[in-house]
Amino acid sequence: MKSHFLTPFCALLSCISSYTAEDILNFKNNDTLHGSFLGYNNNAQIKWSSPQSDEVILFKTDALRKVIFQKGNPCTPFTHSGLIELTNGDTLPCKVIEINDTQVTIQTDYLGRLEIPKKHVHSCSINPLGKQIIYQGPISPDAWTLSLPASSAEDDSEELDDDEPKLAWEFGNFSWYSKNKPGSIILNEEQVSLPSSFRILFSSEANRNTNVAFVFNADLEKPDPKNNANQNSVAYKLTSQFGECFALHIHSGMPSLGMYTLDENGRPNYTYLKPSSSKSNYHSSSSALIQHLEIRANFHKKVIALYNKSRLISQWSLRNIDQLPSGKGIGFYNYHSNNAGVSRISNIIIAPWNGVMDSALSLHSEESDIVLLNNGDDRFSGDIISFDGSLLQLKGIYAEMHIPQEDIQSLHFSLPPLYSPGEQENEGAAFHLGKTGKLHAKTIGSTPSKIQLEHPILGEINLDFSYLTAITYDAEPSLLNAWNTQLKIN
Repeated sequence: MKSHFLTPFCALLSCISSYTAEDILNFKNNDTLHGSFLGYNNNAQIKWSSPQSDEVILFKTDALRKVIFQKGNPCTPFTHSGLIELTNGDTLPCKVIEINDTQVTIQTDYLGRLEIPKKHVHSCSINPLGKQIIYQGPISPDAWTLSLPASSAEDDSEELDDDEPKLAWEFGNFSWYSKNKPGSIILNEEQVSLPSSFRILFSSEANRNTNVAFVFNADLEKPDPKNNANQNSVAYKLTSQFGECFALHIHSGMPSLGMYTLDENGRPNYTYLKPSSSKSNYHSSSSALIQHLEIRANFHKKVIALYNKSRLISQWSLRNIDQLPSGKGIGFYNYHSNNAGVSRISNIIIAPWNGVMDSALSLHSEESDIVLLNNGDDRFSGDIISFDGSLLQLKGIYAEMHIPQEDIQSLHFSLPPLYSPGEQENEGAAFHLGKTGKLHAKTIGSTPSKIQLEHPILGEINLDFSYLTAITYDAEPSLLNAWNTQLKIN
């Protein structure tokens, strides 16, 4: 079969909706093409198979934003559950085999055995939460329900039709975009059930004219409209979507947390929750607010914390509150219409939480290695002497310790500022492995089953692409650029 480079591909897009292939190309102009990823040629062009073409199609990667494999689900699961983070911010799912004075040895399903200089390893998660990820997305809108406040839905009975322009949210480019109308998106119950202690991370981008809230612990039991005279109140409109819940206002200058409950007569009540601690200097002067937020909640200890880019922003104590929302649902709510407001929600991850309140940044020291135990409370500092896969030897200030592998959550190595993770520039594409892995590397070529890469730390590697969930060639475009929500991948 003869290959050729195809520049005009719009003709292929006309009949994509009838094709059910699992791999997806997303172009920078937001066009999409379903088909099968076949690897690369010697010029680092993607080889692609599509039912609309009898020949293999070649695409230059400078026109691409992302490749999605198997709708975001790796076709081959990992046999290991550990994770290491390199000093350039890359993360490798693996099993940690050995640690000595100079190197960390790991075993991976997708790269085989690797010996990595210790100076390039920022941390090792022996028993990480990453293996227990509950949800990661959005990959497809199918997992979500769109709805309007009760009073609006009654006035416009057709508004839930897919082609109706009055919907509050649209799916596009693996994100949810607000359309500046009151309404919600709710993650379907079969997708996730929040544990009593959890972490929820997501990226949020918006200008200052938006009013969007992240809603969690929602019981989704709607109040009876017969018991509520003021159906135009914010409390009624929100509870009509989510029932009793917490609502974090994420674009209100300083994020604020509120609680919505129903009294014995089914009438909604709103309670502002005053933070027990917060960063008073947390404000953005930019016209566009880009935040990488993380909610950590532990309802046994009755505490909620909010982080932005791993830095603690606010913390709330719930000990003096008798009635707390106890549902398992989550979603996002747009409060009101605003023609000038635009916002986007993406990169949502939900996982259990071990209860450690401080930021991950506090686990970095320039003088000592730090070992965090699985109980979430204990940590020890000192020098990691060795790890043989089952027992860790740590030389502390007062004693030498031998810690069993099953008691360890993560190891954090002492590194000078030069090796702060994520600060070194990464070139090439980002190769996403499973739900937690990511490698930045340049493509050299490929075989029928592996991609040949040049990595700044690992050197030349051969990556088995059956473990890939995505390849990203272009950083997520700014919301302030023109965006197109015609991306449909389901």
